[in-house]
Amino acid sequence: MAVLERTFDPAGLAAPASAPALRALGALLREVGFDEHGAARAVAAPAPDLLLSNSARYAFFADRSRPEGPHAEVALLTSLFVLNRSLPADWLGGALRPELLDLLRELELLDDAGELARGRVSLTPWQGRWFLADRLFHSPAPQQLVAATERDLVMPPHASSLLVLDTLQALRGSVLDVGCGTGFLALNTGAGTDRSAGLDLNPRCVAYATANAVLNRRDEVAFTAGDFADHTLTPDRRFDHLVFNAPTLPRIDDEEGDGEFGQSTMEWLLHAAVAMAPRVLRPGGGAHILGIVEVPADRVDAAETVRDWLAGADVTDVTVTAHDSPLLQVTRRQLEQRRLHGNSLLVYGAGQARRLLDSLARRGTAAVEVVTIGFRTPLPPPQEPPTERQ
Repeated sequence: MAVLERTFDPAGLAAPASAPALRALGALLREVGFDEHGAARAVAAPAPDLLLSNSARYAFFADRSRPEGPHAEVALLTSLFVLNRSLPADWLGGALRPELLDLLRELELLDDAGELARGRVSLTPWQGRWFLADRLFHSPAPQQLVAATERDLVMPPHASSLLVLDTLQALRGSVLDVGCGTGFLALNTGAGTDRSAGLDLNPRCVAYATANAVLNRRDEVAFTAGDFADHTLTPDRRFDHLVFNAPTLPRIDDEEGDGEFGQSTMEWLLHAAVAMAPRVLRPGGGAHILGIVEVPADRVDAAETVRDWLAGADVTDVTVTAHDSPLLQVTRRQLEQRRLHGNSLLVYGAGQARRLLDSLARRGTAAVEVVTIGFRTPLPPPQEPPTERQ
């Protein structure tokens, strides 16, 4: 299988010298109407979230004719930066306005020096913002995909990112985005948030997230490289909430998984988050963790499984909210029938699907559920008023 060679270094985007061009790029993307609805329309996707969740599928099957008409500019941007396609370079000059083309070249986001043009990054539109990330694949020709395999790839916003948004919009106060990736969550906080920031182990994530903050005129959102397992903030810099889109997948035996730094289990990450929370949250602060949970056969559901994991943990107000997310879950019925959802994002191809189902059966897994786990750090015990001296 062909492998996509990485040639883009996001550190240049995060440099202060790139800030004016990034701000200008954001203004032009808004002006041309490059949003998630236009991108979905360009590939006949029923909804934007379906395109973002499975852009490789649309890259493989969607029409490749030259875009024409009033939406040609959006269609070209979608092909280059969402579907990661190679296009005839002479298509660009007739559709992309010159100032936009110049900015894409100046920021080295576009390679159009030869007969073919291709994007060097992924660029995802969502609700009036845009998010630069690595390309997870390249589509050089009809019904061809070349996969990227580096373990530190920065994923574009995807299905699980969107599941966190409802929780995020309801939060009030300050928010820390743990495992921030592109900065998607930290840059999409709601009106009730007065401060947001991001933390990620992967320096590439911090570079992209920093650039995305400038691109979206959210320069006040700071991103830091660090390991959440031992990250500590001084009391005056701690947050009211943390959100964590945990990088977990059901484990296929003898594989390390697709996480940036290998496979982690939801149980391990949850205990790590419990240990971290008092070091980054104010007393009584809330943690909100999205993850994929394998439910053992002797448990009713993910909620019972999670509560077993947290038995004895020094947290309060534990909640477990299940999400109906067909692309990321495996139901009991699917396990019985040995058949995953046709667009499942848990595997690549039928062969890996069979191996996953075999692996789940060997471990005695009854279902795979997607949940948001919430808890609060404990408040300090109330202090008794000083007694009056006699």
